[in-house]
Amino acid sequence: MDVEAIRDHDKRDIRPRWTAETFPGFANFRVLELGPQDGFNTIGLEKFGTGPIVSIEANVDSFLRCLIVKNLCGLRATYLLGDFVAYLNQPDTSADLIYASGVLYHLQDPVAFLLRCGEIASNIFLWTFLYEDETIRAHPYESKCFVEHTQVKARGETFSYHKRIYPPDTRFRPDYAGGIESFANWMTLPDIKRALTLAGYTIRRTVDDSYSGIPAMNIWASSDGDAPQPENGPRTTKAAL
Repeated sequence: MDVEAIRDHDKRDIRPRWTAETFPGFANFRVLELGPQDGFNTIGLEKFGTGPIVSIEANVDSFLRCLIVKNLCGLRATYLLGDFVAYLNQPDTSADLIYASGVLYHLQDPVAFLLRCGEIASNIFLWTFLYEDETIRAHPYESKCFVEHTQVKARGETFSYHKRIYPPDTRFRPDYAGGIESFANWMTLPDIKRALTLAGYTIRRTVDDSYSGIPAMNIWASSDGDAPQPENGPRTTKAAL
């Protein structure tokens, strides 16, 4: 890796700056960053002056790249290797901000994830792909990956899950960046917004950010109340593999 190339990438990604602008008190936030992949977003979060970051990555190759970036750039963040869903489900997990860029559409139960986030942190940032039927059906690659639609219920609300499989020939490639299971469930934007509301969040800002012909959205949301805060910040025990 080249430090200058990393810094150049950081300058082109405006999402950490938007996050700092959107959330009052960002400078003192304890952050849980989920799925950092290469660690580039961590650079931006620290550059804009947030508090301690615990960053959890399940892919071993990505985790090692994060450690390289940490050493090259002198990052303060703590990187953990493991399943962030298992980490979030620990009873004493809490933070001021959950930074979840590129992870919601890799989960099998995204509504349960958002509901748990609402119990853990009073602020959340999401960058996520969206399911839009017409666009997905017309996409030459993604149209082959979606196999069925199901309905799930949570706290009296019904949501649609759109099952997307990870083809076996992609899951075992060195550059694989998908979920840890064989499939994930995508959601429409209206359903994501309803799930955030159900989790206690109010959306503060959205920015359309389509990628590779697939609809995507940046979403910043906050709850009215404060999430429980442990005395010493987020746990830094090893996440469950």
